[in-house]
Amino acid sequence: MIRIKPVIGESDIEALQHGGLPEGSSRIGGESVDALQMKALPIALALCVATNALLFLKTSLNQAPVIHLPAFACGFTLGFPLMIVHEWLHAIVYPKDADVLIGKLKGRFAFVALAFYPLRRRRFILMCLAPFVLGIVPLAVFLVSPADQLALSGFMFGLSIMGMVSPYPDVYNALLLLRHARESDHIHVL
Repeated sequence: MIRIKPVIGESDIEALQHGGLPEGSSRIGGESVDALQMKALPIALALCVATNALLFLKTSLNQAPVIHLPAFACGFTLGFPLMIVHEWLHAIVYPKDADVLIGKLKGRFAFVALAFYPLRRRRFILMCLAPFVLGIVPLAVFLVSPADQLALSGFMFGLSIMGMVSPYPDVYNALLLLRHARESDHIHVL
């Protein structure tokens, strides 16, 4: 069941962490949000460089600017409230009997979808990567939009930057799974 709670505190996190893991499962993670984000920072930089390389390519091919900067700022800014959609995209991958809590961490500017539920390897990777839809769709629209549609291109590029870069800790978790949990049929990330 997916529940939304505006502010998630330590007591909410502790309430979710009950029970053990099924036999044959392993646990990865357990580090603080700050530590995870620092370890995953190279992924954020790579995603940012890749997205901006597409902007450079489109600009080079058109030999003219392809985005309207105020529209870019609007799209980028809209990406922040879409973080709740980002977390919802994580949550919908869990089975219906999983208890998933979505909200903002108390005292931080970080939105989370928290669950204490073992997932099979493929479902875990899908759960981690599902929010990329918030970057891939606007990036595709940006790439195919006509060169004279600067406002549309700018808005979509702003959305795509937020949608492509914001899942960087999730990409790190998926890579961590692939590196450390080859033997396990289930995975649980804290």
